Amino acid sequence: MTKTFRRSYQSFSFLFVLNWDFLLFFGATALAIGGWAVVVSM
Repeated sequence: MTKTFRRSYQSFSFLFVLNWDFLLFFGATALAIGGWAVVVSM
């Protein structure tokens, strides 16, 4: 029981890290696009 729970917890934390990395990349891309739009509109 404990081993299965630990395995599921590891997979969940791994997915969370992947999603965090993806969200960070998405946020940086959105900031870059927003800054480029501001520079173009000036």
